[in-house]
Amino acid sequence: MIKETSIFGFILGLLFIFAPSISKAAVTPATLPFSFSGKITDLDPSLGFTSYGLEENYAAGPCYLKFDDQGDWLMLTLEDDPGYVSCMVHAYNCGGGNKFDIQYSTDGINFVTFHTSSNLYTTIDTVSVDLSLISGIRYIRWTYTTKNTGNYGLGAIKISK
Repeated sequence: MIKETSIFGFILGLLFIFAPSISKAAVTPATLPFSFSGKITDLDPSLGFTSYGLEENYAAGPCYLKFDDQGDWLMLTLEDDPGYVSCMVHAYNCGGGNKFDIQYSTDGINFVTFHTSSNLYTTIDTVSVDLSLISGIRYIRWTYTTKNTGNYGLGAIKISK
């Protein structure tokens, strides 16, 4: 039983490491300026999106995209370097200890966190960050990094050149 568990864990680890690389193969990079306020059914690779764990929407916008489990993520592949990145992150019944990260990457593998939301209860965090001084950014990822209680909603994504 130990060998099967170890092999299973090893395979899951490989999938976690390589899943972003595998899933972005058929993705068309998004052109800038970019704007998105849609729902999960609108997350299409032809728009630059890949995701993991997103299964439901919130009924009311603008934060339709529901992140309900630790490890859920949404990644946007970009054609050009972004200037400003803005979005809305809505905490839904979150207690202490939650963490929702917004990250960038030049290679789609190594990510740097540029904003963390750890809001409580039902607050909305409106994020606007200037990334224009960092060259080579091709990926923006939103990740429910640490879950204690509650969920996060994401919407009103805008990225300028």
